[in-house]
This record gives sequence, structure tokens and C-alpha cells, in this order.
Amino acid sequence: MGLQVAEHGADARVVTVEGEIDALTAPELSLFLTEQLTVAQVVVVHLDGVRFLGSAGLSVLFEANEIATREDRELRLVCNSRTANLALEATGLGEHFTFANSVPEALDR
Repeated sequence: MGLQVAEHGADARVVTVEGEIDALTAPELSLFLTEQLTVAQVVVVHLDGVRFLGSAGLSVLFEANEIATREDRELRLVCNSRTANLALEATGLGEHFTFANSVPEALDR
């Protein structure tokens, strides 16, 4: 799994995730997203490069969304990955997230 973060102004971060999010990589993603949510008001998670999204990865995204809600911050997903979308839809978790079609759209909300 590859992770990159880009700052967009003082209060927004874009986290780009590529590869596989599974039981081995999910803890790293969890730590990374938690760190970003402590410094940014808006965190956009760009999942277009995700080739596998397992239950551990779904759990991390859900928990990050819960942290954002609790801390009055926003977590937004950009998810044009067929694999990731199927996982979110199959589990019914998709309805818990705010989605955007692109990173610029997610930053403009």
C-alpha cells in the first residue's frame, strides 16, 4: 500500500491511497488518517488507486469517519475504484460517508 498526503491550505489534507488495504496495511492507514484528522479540518481520502479493500480497511475508514464526526471535522472520500466501491456497497457502509467525484470537488464542498 502506498500513502501520500498533500496540504491544501491550512485546514485541508488529501490522502492518496494506492494498492491493497488489508489486515497487514490497515494499521498504517489508521495511524496516517488519525494523524491527518488531528491537524486538518477536512481530510479527503483519494481511493482511486485502491486494488483491494478488505474488511480491515473498511473498518479503518469507518473509524476515521467516526473520529472526524466526534471532533467536528470532515472526512470525504473520492472513490472511483470499482473494487473499493463494491466493498463499500456490499457492506452497506457507503451510506455513512460523504463522497465526491474528484479531489477538487471534495475540497470545494
